[in-house]
Amino acid sequence: MSNPNPLDIANGSNVCVIGERDIILPFKTLGVEIIPMIAGEQVSEQIEALLAKDKAVIFFTPELFPFVQPVMEKTRKQPTPCFVALPLTKEELSIQRLKRLVARAVGAELI
Repeated sequence: MSNPNPLDIANGSNVCVIGERDIILPFKTLGVEIIPMIAGEQVSEQIEALLAKDKAVIFFTPELFPFVQPVMEKTRKQPTPCFVALPLTKEELSIQRLKRLVARAVGAELI
């Protein structure tokens, strides 16, 4: 029986991270699905395919924002998906910071 709550993402199956492979690969160790994407027009199509898979939370790297934004606009009145830009800087993204970002995005501590 499927779970009727699209935000019940404790098992991680409704969460993914998209972006350049080298940047998102560490998220795989956290049990989050990673989907490598290179900035370009095909990104919007790939995100649409993720929506068809009922992804509730989609983290993305900053270079994808111009391609994610049109999809965000189309889905902004829906409860899901929640798009979260990863605040990447030259400093390393720590596990504690990632935990806070995920908790803020989904309203629960998953990691």
